[in-house]
Amino acid sequence: MLHRLCSACWAALAPSKHLSNYPTQNRHCLRPNLESGASLYEARHDAEIKQSVVNTQPVTSRQMGLHAKPLVIDRRYAIIGSANFDRRSAYLNSEMVAVIDSEYLAAELRSIILRDMSGANS
Repeated sequence: MLHRLCSACWAALAPSKHLSNYPTQNRHCLRPNLESGASLYEARHDAEIKQSVVNTQPVTSRQMGLHAKPLVIDRRYAIIGSANFDRRSAYLNSEMVAVIDSEYLAAELRSIILRDMSGANS
């Protein structure tokens, strides 16, 4: 089971009609992890890292978003891909996931994930 999960800021997504039911669907798929004690962190729309990660010239944004799907397993495997924790990704979409066996890369990815889950960012 997963211990910590970070997701998009649902408050920022709510105005979008095509995503209006997404928080409910996504949390349903995450329920087994949440019931086992995993913590859910939602990216803040005003995250501290927005200026250095999102607002990179020539692109700027009024909101902070999260599209990354990184995962670290056993501090050894770094997993990065397009798959979401939902039925659509599992059964319909064509998704790609890279699994890298590297303690160094897993440690680097873990530090980025923990930064993104800090109080200033989620």
